[in-house]
Amino acid sequence: MKQFLNEGDRRLCKKDVRRFLMTGFRIFSAAVLCLSCIVFSGCADTEPKYSYYRSMVLEKLYEQDTLDVRLPGMTEGLCLPTDDTGFDAAFLSAKNAALFNDTDLTVLYSKKMTERLYPASMTKCMTALLAIEHFDDLDTEVTVTEEAFADITDHSSLAGIQAGDTLTVRDLLYALLVPSGNEAANVLAIAVSGSSSAFVGEMNARAKALGMFNTHYANPHGLHDAKHYTTAYDLYLLMHECLKYEEFTVPATTANVTVYGTRNGEAVSYDFTSGNSYIRGYTVLPDGLRITAAKTGYTVNAGRCLVMAVRGKDKKTYIGIVAGISTYDLLYEEMNQLMELCTEEEN
Repeated sequence: MKQFLNEGDRRLCKKDVRRFLMTGFRIFSAAVLCLSCIVFSGCADTEPKYSYYRSMVLEKLYEQDTLDVRLPGMTEGLCLPTDDTGFDAAFLSAKNAALFNDTDLTVLYSKKMTERLYPASMTKCMTALLAIEHFDDLDTEVTVTEEAFADITDHSSLAGIQAGDTLTVRDLLYALLVPSGNEAANVLAIAVSGSSSAFVGEMNARAKALGMFNTHYANPHGLHDAKHYTTAYDLYLLMHECLKYEEFTVPATTANVTVYGTRNGEAVSYDFTSGNSYIRGYTVLPDGLRITAAKTGYTVNAGRCLVMAVRGKDKKTYIGIVAGISTYDLLYEEMNQLMELCTEEEN
């Protein structure tokens, strides 16, 4: 064939061959890339990606055979999570439980402390924390809107607030933490962020800032949502932070209170009563312990649950969590079993 081609034609043919080969290589590379994307997307976690935390912290943090690997400074003044191998799982029937000496920074008991659980109304600890941190003046008045009732289910825990009522932030904190009002949670959320959905974004951001890396909130109150979860260890981190504020600890230990607001321009009063057996005095803590803050929770999916802080005779602070318990009575029985470990340590 060469005899019919001059020099220019031969150069042209070489270019065509190179162009053909390069095109083929690009097609092959693109096919490989697409195939890789398909394979990895099928294996990908469908949860929101926090790439830095996932690669640098999360994967190592929750391996059962490792201790905490958090960023420098994040663990200062905190207990570190541990695996469960050194503790008796049969000690409690609770699905998840943990007990921390928050003064000496030691773990006294652990049962699936980094396994996800549904927090139910223990969620309201985060709602209260954000409200306290947001408002410089807790006597700021807030007017309740219909939006606060948009996602409230029938027969859920309510404080008796109505749309059009006006209360202070301080009194809304009592409505939130004493009778565990779901509508009060939404009222505070809207007051802080303008909407419940915007507030949820702030809840998740605050959780990450506290190191609650295995927590995700979907609402301000804790009504069940599959994407609303935490862990016993993360609840410890949250309570540790909440204890810094008297504005939290006072309502979180109040048995009965009457607060006042207005409804349609007229004065109205609200009588709030705690459902916590410790706070009501029906269940007595082991000798020498005094409750400093507590929040219960219950949904069908979460079971009975409780996060609580106490102070011992030696002024040390202990934080206990029990979750996924079948009955109300068993909840307090098993929390007292945990608290006995505090008194054993002090004696």
